[in-house]
Amino acid sequence: MAIGIWAAIASGGAAVGPLLGGALLEHFWWGAVFLINVPIIAVATLLALCYVPVRPGNAAITIDLPSCGLSMVGIIALAYGIKELAKPGGSAALALGMLVLGGATLGVFVRRQLRLERPLIDLRLLAQAPIATGMLVALVASMTLIGFELVLSQRLQLVVGKSPLEAGAFVLPISLGSFFAGPLAGAVIGRIGCVRVIAAGLAMTALGIAGYLLLRDGSVLAQVLVLTVCGIGIGASLTASSTLVMSNVSEDRAGMAGSVEGVAYEFGGGFGVTIFGSLMTAVYVSTVDRLGFAVQAGGSLDEAHAHARAHPEAQAMLQAAMQAFETSFTWVSVAVAAILLALVLAVLGQRRRLGAAGEAPRVAAH
Repeated sequence: MAIGIWAAIASGGAAVGPLLGGALLEHFWWGAVFLINVPIIAVATLLALCYVPVRPGNAAITIDLPSCGLSMVGIIALAYGIKELAKPGGSAALALGMLVLGGATLGVFVRRQLRLERPLIDLRLLAQAPIATGMLVALVASMTLIGFELVLSQRLQLVVGKSPLEAGAFVLPISLGSFFAGPLAGAVIGRIGCVRVIAAGLAMTALGIAGYLLLRDGSVLAQVLVLTVCGIGIGASLTASSTLVMSNVSEDRAGMAGSVEGVAYEFGGGFGVTIFGSLMTAVYVSTVDRLGFAVQAGGSLDEAHAHARAHPEAQAMLQAAMQAFETSFTWVSVAVAAILLALVLAVLGQRRRLGAAGEAPRVAAH
């Protein structure tokens, strides 16, 4: 239940973010979406100083700076390689080189973590099936949801014609659904177990995304309902995955387990933007090229709109670019739903290995 409430607070923040960002973009310089974090961090720091208990640290524990460098270089190189691969006119040699560099660097990072007595990220935790499953769900769920929200927000603004604030309000049902699903999942987990909640939540998310894909030109109410289903599913599955991780680790390892799970969320979110953004670009470029508007439509619908504003006679090109974007949106949405359903099968397939960790606890009668 505590994890469910924590997840609800996180979802509440995610709900406010797009609205606040949209309002800032409509009235201020675009950099304001970054600067808004400064007063928030200042307030959070003051509250932490006043209310977070002070506990003595351990001077013997140090941060392994080489591990920090390896992880940064590896992640940046992989992301750069994927983006270069999808970029119109990108260099295949450069993309391959960056992918090899990123993979090799992360390989060295993993080996270093397994050898250090006090690693930056203790990957040995993943040897336990419940923790590894929870981390996998956190990684893939955050990757797919953020990838879908990326293309959805662009579609709402560039195809439907909504303002940034209106687009932020339109995706609000996802966060609100997740907000209410967190505590609810926390209560249900005790009855039916983590595995069932994770599987049901991921299936609901896939169903919601598929529903939006089919109803994207339908009534606003229908779209809101399927986006809410998507939010409820992701909120429930992430709450259950966190419970699966934190309930299967000792108290002295809870901090490290929470850190690794946080890395899974952020890594998944970052690569969700990279992978699905690149897929969107690749499909868009391929489609406008097939339609004969590769030069005018550029590498994104943004560029096509800019060209159309400068050349009012290029409406046929803009329509073709919108068609290409809709095609890319369909591809990304189908890919996201398929990955989520594959994850459902993977989690259900792990039920035997998870054993009692994934089932509802049995309470002895007194």
